[in-house]
Amino acid sequence: MKKIFVVIAVLTMIFSIFAESTIKLKKDKYRLYFENINSIEKIKHNDDKELRVEGKNIAIKIENNNIFINGEKKSVINKISFPKEIEFKVIREDQTMTFKDGSLTIKTDKEDKIIQIEDKKILVKDNNDTIRIDENGIFIDSADGEKVKLGKGGLNIKENDEETDLGFLGRLIGNVAGKIAHFAVRQSMNYDDVLNKKLNKYVKNESLIGTDDLNIDIDDEDIEKIKNKAKEDIKRAVPEIERYSYKDVKDINLKLVSSDYVVKKSDDDEVELKILKNRYPEENYKIKISKKGNVLNIEEELETSFPDLDTKFILSIPPQIKLKIDSTSAEGTVTGISELEKLDISSTSGDLVISNLTGIKSAEINIVSGDLNISSLDGKDLFIASTSGDSVVNKIKITNLNIKVTIGDLVLKKVEAEGVKFKSVSGDLEGANCNIKNFEANTVSGDIQFKDSEIKSKIFKSVSGDFNISRIINKKEVNL
Repeated sequence: MKKIFVVIAVLTMIFSIFAESTIKLKKDKYRLYFENINSIEKIKHNDDKELRVEGKNIAIKIENNNIFINGEKKSVINKISFPKEIEFKVIREDQTMTFKDGSLTIKTDKEDKIIQIEDKKILVKDNNDTIRIDENGIFIDSADGEKVKLGKGGLNIKENDEETDLGFLGRLIGNVAGKIAHFAVRQSMNYDDVLNKKLNKYVKNESLIGTDDLNIDIDDEDIEKIKNKAKEDIKRAVPEIERYSYKDVKDINLKLVSSDYVVKKSDDDEVELKILKNRYPEENYKIKISKKGNVLNIEEELETSFPDLDTKFILSIPPQIKLKIDSTSAEGTVTGISELEKLDISSTSGDLVISNLTGIKSAEINIVSGDLNISSLDGKDLFIASTSGDSVVNKIKITNLNIKVTIGDLVLKKVEAEGVKFKSVSGDLEGANCNIKNFEANTVSGDIQFKDSEIKSKIFKSVSGDFNISRIINKKEVNL
């Protein structure tokens, strides 16, 4: 294999190529000419300012910004590699093609016909009709003023300032079209293959903008995959719904892996469970429900990872229930329930919202890697343990509030309590408009600040942290 390294020092130089040649280019733009070249088998791009050509009986001539690649008796270029940083141009009659670093544009002199591939987008202009395809869908501007958007947002048609959105059906069609557009862009964005086809048309004296330029080759197997995916999407657009109801329930154990849940008040004395199943694996996924005496057990099992899992549990319960929830990678909401005997929630990797609970006797919340928001609650005992997450407690009236924070901040607003115990390893506490009879805090690293709050007795111990209160009534104060 012979390599020739050339520094261009004169206006005209000729290089004969017997196998492979690497030529250093100095300028940023060049026009290409091909003579007696039958075909180009392979095109690549490189990160250097080098034009690399592999073939036999081929000569290169450089004149200013022009590069002439000449063959003998219809020679074949086995491989040509263009530098990414340099722009190249070929002209066929009234059609010009320019390409550089993944961007390719073909247009006529009048610019009435344009094909452009750039940054995962395809743009086609035919007179006053324009079609743009990207990974979000297909967008059409027609000569008669009609505009069509077909993609992830659905099907939308605008004509004469009147806009039509086909709603749910449009979203189904748009979702399918978006997947096809995504596939089409991915197919067409093999930039080297597209450029190879166009340059081969050029060397064969064919039009650069042909009637088949909008066609994208998708074989039968690919079409079948798209159809099956579309059927799945249409099926999942309306979720499967499972409903269950149970009487004489006193204890509920709910265990979930990756599914969100909502617990709310029942309209009667029965426990009602509704499961919305949008997307789930047909195998290795189970929901086990059993009732033994007054105990209802609900357990979700997922044997293998399924990132697209989309199911939701909606549980309606009457008063005087003991409720235990154990969830992983789930968003949880507990709202509008009265007179719970006990609430026990363990949540890992998910946010939790608790609101509008009245007459609760005992509640224990353990949350790891998630944020906690509690509002409008009254009851006797509330214990909160939070690790790697922020917590907000707002508008609660409680006898005893016990909070342990490992990493994260805590906000207390309008908290009325007989006693509050706060223990923190790393995190700040901010309180406002609180009325607390006895407050006890033990922190390693973190500040405590109350504004417009009334604390009758406080005990504060800290390795590194401050305690500030803007308004306080102290009957007894101990600083350790």
